[in-house]
Amino acid sequence: MKRLATLFLVFLPTLGIEAQTKAHYTERLDSIVTYGVWTERKIEFAYNVKGQTEQILYYKRNEDGWSLTNKREYFYDEQGRDTLRAVFDRKEGEWVLLQKRHNTYGSHGEKLQTRVVQYARGQMVTQLRCDYTYNQEGKQLSSSRYGRRQDKPEEWTQTEIIQNEYDAKGNQVKETYEYLNTQLPERGVAIMRYDKEGRLTTRIDSIYNTLLDGREWQRQDFSYYDGKLSMMKETLMTIDHNVVYQSMYESLFDPHENLLQTRRYKQVDGAWRNIYSISYFYNLNVEGSSIMGYEFVSDILGYLSPETLDEKSKYHHKLIMVSDIQCMDEDVEDDENNGKSRTRLYYSPL
Repeated sequence: MKRLATLFLVFLPTLGIEAQTKAHYTERLDSIVTYGVWTERKIEFAYNVKGQTEQILYYKRNEDGWSLTNKREYFYDEQGRDTLRAVFDRKEGEWVLLQKRHNTYGSHGEKLQTRVVQYARGQMVTQLRCDYTYNQEGKQLSSSRYGRRQDKPEEWTQTEIIQNEYDAKGNQVKETYEYLNTQLPERGVAIMRYDKEGRLTTRIDSIYNTLLDGREWQRQDFSYYDGKLSMMKETLMTIDHNVVYQSMYESLFDPHENLLQTRRYKQVDGAWRNIYSISYFYNLNVEGSSIMGYEFVSDILGYLSPETLDEKSKYHHKLIMVSDIQCMDEDVEDDENNGKSRTRLYYSPL
């Protein structure tokens, strides 16, 4: 569980944004606006002459209208690969550098290293680095994570190593991770199982250290409908193998493989309770690949998507709106106290 939180907080923003130059855009994504019960926010996109997203601006609504809060800037190499992302915060009308993320690539386009530098008051505070290795089929064999502090800028300390194993069909069947800089050494192992179609059916995570020798703490079971992932059930267990928490994600796709709806449930007093529902609306006359900046949609709306999809949320056509409801009081989704929001995506023709 500790590992999942670390990856989410530190490295999730570094994944999935390898923009490629496209030659035949017909539209561009201009902005994404979310209208919610507690907050309203807006995201605006700017592009370079090649159609690559070079800047994303973030706003929130206050009494005086939209207030600019932070921005991200992207830089690419000649092959259109994302090599640098800089994150800035807005303080008293000035831009303050918060983070730089550097990506380097191999001769076949594989990502060899990601390095994240954190800043405070213009000074480097920490650096995080992740190095990757691959097999001949291009499957990732390992990733090694390192840290470097401000007081020891010349010294990299390895903090974690992850190793992957695959079967003859190329399915990942085992993941081993180990923390190297903790007082209590910790190692985790995940075992993956597949059906005859090569679809992931089960993932079992176990943790090893001097106190917990091989304790299974998480199990995920996946099921499919019409060839697509439709449901995932997650179970968390104690040291005595007692179930302490169960949740379930359900997904519905249209005939074009667009994600139409997701629902999240948790078990309360032996019954499944729907706690979150998200619906997606599309223009089926426009392909997503024809829209400039569309590759960022999955990353920006990632918080709206079930973490359990074995691939990113699928928006094959032009996404128009996302509607989500957080069920606060029992199962009544239309209760006036429930959290509701609408996210609209705005485009313009080229």
